[in-house]
Amino acid sequence: MNFAHYINVTKTIYRLACNRQISNSVEAIQQLGNYMYQLTFDEIKFIQTVMHLGRDTTDEERLKYSNKELFESQKRYLERKFWSKRELEADH
Repeated sequence: MNFAHYINVTKTIYRLACNRQISNSVEAIQQLGNYMYQLTFDEIKFIQTVMHLGRDTTDEERLKYSNKELFESQKRYLERKFWSKRELEADH
């Protein structure tokens, strides 16, 4: 996995999402949507894994496990429970 690439994708999504939130314009919404729809399924999965880690991981888990262990665990969980089609996940 090329983490540098995925980090750049994550930064771009963050920038587009902030722009969308600040301007709330149709153009900003479309830019984010268009970017999400051109991503590969693996890129979308990476983004969702990071999002869930930020929301669902406790301080206790962060102290107990390495970042890699947390990431892999969350990714396995999402693969079993949630991911279906790339287009649906891009909308999510």
